[in-house]
Amino acid sequence: METKLLENTIVSSEPEAEESQWRLQALFENARDAILMADEQMCFVDANPEASVLTGYRREELLKLRVQDVTPLRNQSLLQGIWQNLISAGKLDGEYELQRKDGTIITVEFRAVANIVSGLQMAILHDITERKQAEQVRSLLAAIVDSSDDAILSKSLDGIILSWNQGAERLYGYAASEMIGQSVSILISPQRPNELQEILERLKGGEVIQRYETRRIRKDGTHIDVSVTLSPVRDASGQIIGGSAIGHDITQRKQIEAEQKLLYEQVLDGEKQLHHLANHLQTTREEERAYLAREIHDQLGQALTALKMDLAWLIKRFSNEQSALKEKAASMGNLVDETVVAVRRIATELRPGLLDHLGLIPAIEWHVHEFTQRTDIICDLELEEIKPALENGLATQLFRIIQEALTNIARHAQATQLQITLTTEVETIVLCIEDNGLGIQRSEITNSKSLGVLGMRERALAYGGQFQINGHTGIGTLLEVRIPRQAGGNN
Repeated sequence: METKLLENTIVSSEPEAEESQWRLQALFENARDAILMADEQMCFVDANPEASVLTGYRREELLKLRVQDVTPLRNQSLLQGIWQNLISAGKLDGEYELQRKDGTIITVEFRAVANIVSGLQMAILHDITERKQAEQVRSLLAAIVDSSDDAILSKSLDGIILSWNQGAERLYGYAASEMIGQSVSILISPQRPNELQEILERLKGGEVIQRYETRRIRKDGTHIDVSVTLSPVRDASGQIIGGSAIGHDITQRKQIEAEQKLLYEQVLDGEKQLHHLANHLQTTREEERAYLAREIHDQLGQALTALKMDLAWLIKRFSNEQSALKEKAASMGNLVDETVVAVRRIATELRPGLLDHLGLIPAIEWHVHEFTQRTDIICDLELEEIKPALENGLATQLFRIIQEALTNIARHAQATQLQITLTTEVETIVLCIEDNGLGIQRSEITNSKSLGVLGMRERALAYGGQFQINGHTGIGTLLEVRIPRQAGGNN
């Protein structure tokens, strides 16, 4: 009876064993992890398809290799110890480096069982190379963040601090244990009540905020200026889940900027005072010129006229026998006439009467005519009549600029032609003087000894105008002055 039962059991168990073996084979072939089997000499005796994917070897190639053949050279010495631990312990798990067929080295997580069948070891391997690389990157980033001099923190979309590096501890004075879990509003000045909400809204919208300058409050209550770059933080699906902030202390820079601004304002104030002084000196100079012109014209002119009349009276009273005296008196009369002409010329150059009595345009025309007579330089005039007439001071400055420009052209330009244009554009008076000479050089324009250029520039600036002069070698020089029509001045 027992023999039959045993026989029946054996018979009935054979189909179950085949089915179990089939299932095991199916699992072996379709496992998502690599499975390798090796004998006591570390020779591979079986490998599933995923093992070929993992190592890069075909199954036929793997069955000709040993465990040493897929182990990097640097780990060969470790292999024997790992193998012995497996045999003695019966099972082992951990991480291991494999060298693929193409030479690349990957990291795998393994679970090995010894003597799964007598003399046969099995290992299940899972590639964790990407995970290890990601961990290394995270470790590297964590080290960078932790060692950064800048304050680096992360926060949720409701402003709760999630991370806080040593740079943040140094900058804000709070330890990480004090800040993680707290609202970042602790750092924000009460004078900026809406700042946090505005920043969070911008982060929720996916905006990266570059070098945002603001003020923060340290633990000790002091205020510091910071430049903050804020970026949204996304999860694996791309959903924004928070924000990161990198803060840099710019307090010292702000102090320097404030000092520079104050210094700049002081320089501007000094320049204004210099311009006022220059304007005052020019006004005084014009007044002195006008006074001298009047004195020369009136006093010398009257004296010379009286002298001329006295000479005429003497000549009439000389007898015919006094021919030598008559000739001397006549010669003196001629000298008086020449002196009268010289007095008129000097008085006119000091202060053209035309400028005071007839206005700017006739004064320019007269001066250009005199200039052309002296230099033989052809001058083309395009002068727009400006109505209502310019106030005397502005007209004087424009005339003096033209006068100085023509003097410079005669002395240095070697020009044969020039053009003077005076026009109005809306509320601006535009004066252009262009010649065909050598062309003024940049060094001559910026040279502090170029008093003529400096004088013209100061005259324009005194009335809130702009002065530009540009030269092109061998082509000529263009001078342009633009002055507001209602410009103020003291002349």
